[in-house]
Amino acid sequence: MATKAELIESALRIGKEEELKYVGCGQSTFSGICKTFSDAGMPLMEKEIEDKIFKGMIGLMAGCGLSARGSCGACSAASFMVSWTLDKGREDNQENILEVVALTGEHVKKKIVDKFGEDYGSCVCRDIQFSKFGKATDFLSDNTLFVEFLRNTETCDLCTQENCTIAKGVAWAVEEICNIKGIH
Repeated sequence: MATKAELIESALRIGKEEELKYVGCGQSTFSGICKTFSDAGMPLMEKEIEDKIFKGMIGLMAGCGLSARGSCGACSAASFMVSWTLDKGREDNQENILEVVALTGEHVKKKIVDKFGEDYGSCVCRDIQFSKFGKATDFLSDNTLFVEFLRNTETCDLCTQENCTIAKGVAWAVEEICNIKGIH
């Protein structure tokens, strides 16, 4: 079985690969997290379920529907996957909401959202763009700007594997999922 360190190292590489393949931050991060564990022989869900969820992740890209006003899609997808791993459902929510809130705070806010805040000053798409590039792009004014913006990440110095927001989101989620699952 792969170690946590090996999975995190793979996550950075896979996160960047998925970004170049799928472009959008939500779907690329989700796919990268799933692929990291699947490639290590530890799938987090059945492929059919993964394919269905991927469809929903597309709407999270660029701060929700290209608005850049919402949470970064990488942060949203990473948070989703950590929450998925916690495996708390409707019954848990109804029977012991305080436990669910505590787990969410511990594993999602502190380990995902706060890391985006530490690196970029925020988990909001527009704020991350300002932090990285000194400007934010209004993708809604022209959807081709979004594709152009993300396609440039292949050659952008601020978007190398080590600096890629998506790759970092994948790695942070993989690290926390390993913690939850007891992978050392």
